Amino acid sequence: MLSAQRQAVVETMPGIRKATDMDKDRIAQNLAAVENHFHSEALNEIEMALETFTDDIVWEAPAPNGLHRSFSGKEAAARNYRELFASMRDVKFQFLQRFATEDRVVDDSIVTFEVAKDGYWHFPRHCSKATGFIQPVHDEVR
Repeated sequence: MLSAQRQAVVETMPGIRKATDMDKDRIAQNLAAVENHFHSEALNEIEMALETFTDDIVWEAPAPNGLHRSFSGKEAAARNYRELFASMRDVKFQFLQRFATEDRVVDDSIVTFEVAKDGYWHFPRHCSKATGFIQPVHDEVR
């Protein structure tokens, strides 16, 4: 016979399992949303990539090359994306790892590109190639 305290714990276990299953579903949805976003970027379909942002997005790119950028809100992130992708050509992503929780996705990648116009990057346009390590964090993916 189980003690009353232990019986209470056992009775809550189906709820715990159910919440865990729901969390796994949320994590899978978050990973799929970010995969869709990066797939659009890889095809240079920037407007499609922007559709994956929520209105309250926080877009961050902590970069060791001094280009740490952070934008809050869909409009600010969209302006940044348009400027960012207009400044690059021959963009190639090498994905290193991607992982998620219920409310965020972290993607580690190396991106290589040619600087297409001055202004966004601190590299001069005549620089043939630039390589950066990016680690965007997508919070509260829905």
